[in-house]
Amino acid sequence: RTSNGCLRGYRICCSREPANRARETEPTLANPCRISGMRRVVGRHACATRRGRGGAAGVRPGCYTSEVHLGSKRLSSSKANIDASPFQTIDFADMDLRTRYRILCGAILPRPIAWISTVDANGVNNVAPLSFFMPVTSDPPSLAFSLTTKKDGTMKDTLQNLKANGQFVVNHVTAECFTAMYETSKEFDPTVDEFGMAKLTPIPSRKVAPSRIAEAPIHMECELIDTMAVGNIEKYGSSTLVVGRVLVTHVQDKYLEKRSDGAKAVRNQDMATVARLGGLEYGTIGNRWTLQKDANWNEKHW
Repeated sequence: RTSNGCLRGYRICCSREPANRARETEPTLANPCRISGMRRVVGRHACATRRGRGGAAGVRPGCYTSEVHLGSKRLSSSKANIDASPFQTIDFADMDLRTRYRILCGAILPRPIAWISTVDANGVNNVAPLSFFMPVTSDPPSLAFSLTTKKDGTMKDTLQNLKANGQFVVNHVTAECFTAMYETSKEFDPTVDEFGMAKLTPIPSRKVAPSRIAEAPIHMECELIDTMAVGNIEKYGSSTLVVGRVLVTHVQDKYLEKRSDGAKAVRNQDMATVARLGGLEYGTIGNRWTLQKDANWNEKHW
């Protein structure tokens, strides 16, 4: 944190440095310490976001403004900022596979990492980190991720295991367990127990056969809903989309809180969640702010 409490981001790079080395770098902002989040309006001018020549009415007393300061700029939700830089149109039909991948991954970020643990019929544990990952819906509670086909045209071990028994666990990746996560991204023979290889501690799950990873702060036990081939599944670069139902979630006590409406939520402010960026770059959440409309907005909307 900086002197005024702002969070500074940092990247974990794997190109030429040890996988467990975290480098702290300055955010690419003119003045990152001016990120003020939401500025509360109080006192005589509680009905104005800022008193200028004509004022700025429309905010009720006790409400929060929708202004965010990034460097020397003040951003407002009422007007979008337009960058006059020219665009290049990129046609994916004219690209090779590697360029497509780099453009997609460089444009869709940060991407959370699903650290998937599965088990085969012989009880051999497999662990794989996947960054093509997202929630799907809350009813039923579900998530999705995709796995690419291997270069030899075969399925990855993770996909073979979950297709065989329909069960898997999604483990949350933080900076503390990044080294082990990166180790499990390597290709190993299906007979290798990757918990032992990466020196991970298995915890028995409650409702599924695959073990949870003790070093991760959150585990989601899941059962398979469906899979869908995207592209020519026997060709490298194509993928299988996996959709799973979350049966039960385990969260370390220090990261769980109860909101004012009585609902439980994950308190992630102090959790150094790792995200995949472009290429071999990874990072954690740096600058953040909370957008609030009025005193009970969050209770009315989730």
